[in-house]
Amino acid sequence: MEKLTREQELDILNKCLNDCSRCDDLIRQYHRLIADKVRKTFFSKKVSFTEQDVEDMVSETWLALFNKNCEKLRKYDSEKGSLATWLWTIACQTTIANLRGKKDCLHLENRNKRNDFEKAAELLNDGKNTLTAIECKETRVLILEECLRELTSQERLVVKLHFFDDLSLREIAEIQNRDVSLIYPPISRARKKIRECVKKKEQA
Repeated sequence: MEKLTREQELDILNKCLNDCSRCDDLIRQYHRLIADKVRKTFFSKKVSFTEQDVEDMVSETWLALFNKNCEKLRKYDSEKGSLATWLWTIACQTTIANLRGKKDCLHLENRNKRNDFEKAAELLNDGKNTLTAIECKETRVLILEECLRELTSQERLVVKLHFFDDLSLREIAEIQNRDVSLIYPPISRARKKIRECVKKKEQA
């Protein structure tokens, strides 16, 4: 991640706050930083985790920032430090809050998580996705987890909210303060990428 000047940070932040359809730049710029902090928090708390757990927590962090018309994101005070440092702190706080009472329950083998992936596999099946045709449930879960890693951060976030958290596209649009028409494209791209990913893994 290229380190930005204070002016560049404020520019990318204000673009997001003034027009939520332009938050993709913010997500792309700081996705890796937030993911790194999530991993370090998992390590410091001695919690077993997978890369999908990291992505899930990154999505939770962005959700916390974008919720209620970016209420938390608007609380950033440039006089108290850089945007990167502040996002690093929010990622840590969000991860710790989500870990309370859940230590060592983040593995894919956890029943609730496996059910979540099974449910998402069914929902992602739009008649073209062959994921649900794979007989072994554990294999379906692993393939979906691997294919989700190939999505962009915005695509993963929308997929998580829609297919895993059962939010409607309109609800997602309200959370991100975006027009609902802007939520359809990443959902469509994600489905296409997952179909292509599954096809490649079947042929491997």
